[in-house]
Amino acid sequence: MLRNLYRFYLYAVFIAMVIFAASGVFQFLQTMLGLTSLRGQNTPPSNAAVTQAVVYALVALLVAVMIGGLHYWLMRRDMRDDADAGNGGVRAFFLNALELVSYITGVSAGISVIGSFGQQYPPGLNIPCALAITSLCVWGVADLERRRAPAVAGAAVVFQRLHFYGAQLVLLGIITFYWLGTVGQAIDDVVFQGRGAGLTPCGGFTVCPGANLLSESAALFWIVLFWLGYGYLSRKDTGSLLRRVLHYLSFGYGLIFVIVGVYRAASLLVLSMLGALPGQNQISGPYAPYDSVAPLSFGALACAIYLYWLRGAMRQQPPERAVMTLIVNAIAAIVAGVVFWWGCGSVILNLLNQIMPTSPLSPGDWANAWALLIGGVAYLPLDVILRRRTAQSGFVAPLRGFVLALLGVGIVAGAIGGATALYFYGTAGLGVQSGDWQFAAHTGLAALIIGALLAVIYLRIARREHLIGVAPKPPAPSAITSPMPEEVSTQPAVAPQTEETSPVVMPAPQAAPERPVPQIVDALLAGTISRDEAVAQLEGLNEVNIP
Repeated sequence: MLRNLYRFYLYAVFIAMVIFAASGVFQFLQTMLGLTSLRGQNTPPSNAAVTQAVVYALVALLVAVMIGGLHYWLMRRDMRDDADAGNGGVRAFFLNALELVSYITGVSAGISVIGSFGQQYPPGLNIPCALAITSLCVWGVADLERRRAPAVAGAAVVFQRLHFYGAQLVLLGIITFYWLGTVGQAIDDVVFQGRGAGLTPCGGFTVCPGANLLSESAALFWIVLFWLGYGYLSRKDTGSLLRRVLHYLSFGYGLIFVIVGVYRAASLLVLSMLGALPGQNQISGPYAPYDSVAPLSFGALACAIYLYWLRGAMRQQPPERAVMTLIVNAIAAIVAGVVFWWGCGSVILNLLNQIMPTSPLSPGDWANAWALLIGGVAYLPLDVILRRRTAQSGFVAPLRGFVLALLGVGIVAGAIGGATALYFYGTAGLGVQSGDWQFAAHTGLAALIIGALLAVIYLRIARREHLIGVAPKPPAPSAITSPMPEEVSTQPAVAPQTEETSPVVMPAPQAAPERPVPQIVDALLAGTISRDEAVAQLEGLNEVNIP
């Protein structure tokens, strides 16, 4: 405990000195870059500002080298004295936390710099450019120190994995935002000549009245490159449970965008059949509500990358390939199933609103319902495939997760929907009506119907497959009894027996009847048997009684 407190002190002071030195470098870089065209419309720094930046950088570096260098030497000495210090949780926590924060900060600042090139009125880029350079340099220093004594077990490995896979998750979220905007803009410029966004297409690093497609594409490529880079760094960590869980969740995240793309395409198809197509600005352009290409392409990329990483980990553990296939199947079935039943609920809601009108149904209402059904229709074959694969492999955990997930969705939807419907219908029956109570009541009733269907279907499946409750105990092994002598003696002999070689199994002797001699004598006197028969019976009685 005392040793860990000492190490906490050493690494806390060392990291603080690294950050202090980085602040001096950042101040110097932003001032120097302010003298270039990167400052945008801002005024260049004065001579006094330049002098102050230089002096501050020198002072920060000098203090950081003196104080930080001393504590770094103490850290190295501690690692020489204790072989376990390099794998300590304190060291892993500070270094991995510094890497995570500096990496995300540097990549994010780099995106703002690259994406701003070519704008007609660009903002000042000297600050984000200096921040990107400084942050990535800090990350490089921390990564070199971490690699000098990499984590191998315990809490150190946990912190290292949180750093690696946490960075991938954060970058995936940032990619989502930029991908939807950039790809939507690209489709609008290339296919629709900019009619969706209302801007003239502009390419190259030239001055554009709006967003520059080339610079935005370069910024997107920048962040995707860093995202894939962290996947490459963690490629050998194949036995990590945290890696698998987060990669499966990320695969499900990408699958959601695939279904969103299919849903939007189906919505446009239904609206075109109803003659109610939305305007061009709703179909194409950055973040257009009916743009299907951007979410579909992003979801396909995310699913493909995470499946590739998962398969790469399974190559080194072949017995788990079938398990991975089942888990991926279950995740896809859960996501598609929720969308499918949501679409069923929307259809029921539209039918209720048509039977008991509250407000006129628009084409968009039916388009939304049918598009949800089309987007989640893959749930039906995925359900069947999952059951068959489970029966073949005997691994029931993914099927159990799928069944319990939809069972839970059904119970929650039914409970909330039933309570909502009961509240609004009940208050309306008592003469207390509020707002559009009929629509809210119909929504609750539709949710109740879908929830009840899901609960009944998957509760029966769960009970039939023994996925809930206590599994039935296997029957106790029956006692093994030796065959009766009569059963053994009735088996055909392999070779004929002779008088010289007694048979292995003899028939069991018949139990002697009670008082046999008087009965034989009485039968002889009564004339029912002859003398010879009586003699034969007496002789047979003697043979039975001889042991």
